[in-house]
Amino acid sequence: MKWLKRIILGILLALIIFVAFNYTRINRLITVISLFEPDNISQNFLSMEDIFPSKKIMASDTPTSFNRQLGELPAAFTFQDSTILSKTYLEKTKTAGLLVLKADTILYEYYAEGLTPEEDYISWSVCKSIVSALIGIAVEQGHIESIEDPVDKYATILKHSGYHNVSIKDVLQMSSGIRFNEDYSDKNSDINKMGRVFALGLSFDKYVASLQSERAAGQYHKYVSMDTQVLGMVLKAATKQSVSTFCEKNLWQKMGAEFDAYWLRDNQGMEAVFGGFNASLRDYARFGKLYADQGYANDQQIIDSIWVYASTHATEKHLLPGDNPNSNSPLGYGYQWWIPEGDESIFTANGVYNQYIFVDPIHKIVIVKCSANYLYGKDRKKTIARHYAFLHAIRNHIIN
Repeated sequence: MKWLKRIILGILLALIIFVAFNYTRINRLITVISLFEPDNISQNFLSMEDIFPSKKIMASDTPTSFNRQLGELPAAFTFQDSTILSKTYLEKTKTAGLLVLKADTILYEYYAEGLTPEEDYISWSVCKSIVSALIGIAVEQGHIESIEDPVDKYATILKHSGYHNVSIKDVLQMSSGIRFNEDYSDKNSDINKMGRVFALGLSFDKYVASLQSERAAGQYHKYVSMDTQVLGMVLKAATKQSVSTFCEKNLWQKMGAEFDAYWLRDNQGMEAVFGGFNASLRDYARFGKLYADQGYANDQQIIDSIWVYASTHATEKHLLPGDNPNSNSPLGYGYQWWIPEGDESIFTANGVYNQYIFVDPIHKIVIVKCSANYLYGKDRKKTIARHYAFLHAIRNHIIN
């Protein structure tokens, strides 16, 4: 029986060595599996930079300030002939923070689920609108010659992928033609495969380079998170800086951010530009205000006003809001910004589990909502529509 004991000891030793060398990956994978569980989700969204590798983005030495004139939300709002109490809705959607800004004045500020004004919170796909701003700045500075350039002119790893010869503009407009399943409820979907790549610390670039196309670019709007990851790859190659460094120098500090932000990264140091940005509510509001003010903040033009306009308007037929046969969304789309139907002067940055930056540039209103709504996936379209009704109700309460 000595030989059996030696085999068992050998197996145990191999397992110990495997776990020792892969502890971080195993721990991260376990965390990702339980990341969105109801009992964990709020705390996880508050501490993403402690769970995953991240890069700090330093706050400004001269942060802009807000006045405060706190009031109340509308007591209730209407959605599909139902009346919903606003404060009940905040609780039911596990809202960690809600901030309402008009011009330079905070009209409402709410914190729950462990969030405080100083702490950062993950924005998920709200991050995509930040990436759009960075691309616009890189174009203005001459790092990117034209958004008509193919993305693989800069990110050369994409030359044998479905992104070969796809323009930066088509990627900005989520019209790349890439085959990608974004269904979070399908464990075998492409977005969940990317989640496992993230969990194990594998290369984002290599994963994106494996994707192939399903249709010609520039003809159909289909939401593909990896389109934004491609923009990050282009930005890094064009500026010869990390996305975090470029953001810190050219956006975060210039717009007068009050607090540090954090960008999650893979083990190779590439940022999760499709949804790994973490910041305070007030700084998300500053970013929204920057767009409400046509790219101007802190006594300087940070983003070209022409870029802001192009980013927040549907310039092609397949990007128009409403019943559009060439889009898989009822919302319109610009350069990584959403455009709701009905009042197309309004635009929003949206993130999964109900993160929002809602911007009404005419009335200088910005609304930020950060949530950990684990019920988001049960009826995603209805959940989003209900949130739009809520955000519009807040806006109408202010202007009426």
